[in-house]
Amino acid sequence: GQEHSVHISYIKSSYPDDETVRHGVPLILYRAERFDPGVKLLNNRLRLSVNEALAKKKAYEALLVNKDGFITEGSRSNVFFVNGKGVLYTAPDSMILPGITRKYVIDICRSEGYELVFEAVRASELTGFQSVFITGTSPMVLQAKSIDNHLFSIDNGIVKRLRILYSKLAEDSIIKY
Repeated sequence: GQEHSVHISYIKSSYPDDETVRHGVPLILYRAERFDPGVKLLNNRLRLSVNEALAKKKAYEALLVNKDGFITEGSRSNVFFVNGKGVLYTAPDSMILPGITRKYVIDICRSEGYELVFEAVRASELTGFQSVFITGTSPMVLQAKSIDNHLFSIDNGIVKRLRILYSKLAEDSIIKY
């Protein structure tokens, strides 16, 4: 006895080109957090606001910073930080919407023996990290060249290896299908 409706619309995708992959992308910090991180919920107000900030600052993605100053995730991606010793940091699942690409990257990290710490990074501690990358369906494993005014190395062997291994995993999955 209930009426239902279906609304279908297109969401503009953003797939990085080869040059973008080689040179890394600029990211920005954006003060916002998901009400319930484990639920993928459309928040038009946040999406529009983030898109405006990205356009204004000519950035590829915005990293969300919560009220306690921790970087949790991207507005449409997950984020990893690599310190000078090659240790990778990413927020715990309880603070984010854990994406499927992130899950596979974590699996690859474990199989390659990379040290992985599930802790959110404080926005004030960015200088303690050598490299940053985001993961997602469109960007796969995409290195960041900057976050606001902080510059990062785009010549990180760990990130390059993760991108190669993830790309191979995705390709093998398509072939197997």
